[in-house]
Amino acid sequence: MGFYYQRPIWGLVLSTILISIPIAWVYNNTGRSVLAAMLMHASFNWAHFLFPTLDSDRAGLILFVVQAAVAVIVVLVWGPSTLTRKSHTSDKRPSEGFA
Repeated sequence: MGFYYQRPIWGLVLSTILISIPIAWVYNNTGRSVLAAMLMHASFNWAHFLFPTLDSDRAGLILFVVQAAVAVIVVLVWGPSTLTRKSHTSDKRPSEGFA
């Protein structure tokens, strides 16, 4: 069953999951900037038009490996729960929490 660049749908699903991790990381680490996340998403989509060889089997496999490596690095370095630095996970104001 072909769908995306005549590739199986599972490839599109896995690619979407893998690219969502760095996009979430950008969103969480830029003060929850939707614009930054949108720009990253747009740059990923634009790359398919900029590099038309991405529709080949070899380039698709390389892209998948790069996406997987980036996702693993982000999760290992920033942690799987929020993908943020520890100082950004607290919602408390500086005056709160000090007794």
